Amino acid sequence: MVVRVCETVRAPVGGVLVVVRVCETVRVPVGGVLADITVWETVRAPVGGVLADITVWETAKSH
Repeated sequence: MVVRVCETVRAPVGGVLVVVRVCETVRVPVGGVLADITVWETVRAPVGGVLADITVWETAKSH
């Protein structure tokens, strides 16, 4: 079973709206299988006058 939760937040930064998206995916362990938990964040921010998408993600395995 896979559970995915996403949240999008828009906040003004330097007078420009920055879109921050945080997603969480949890794979519930079945039959002793390790669960994969992935969290990633995408930020759209102006860089040099051009909107750039910056994505950061982290994956961890439960024990």
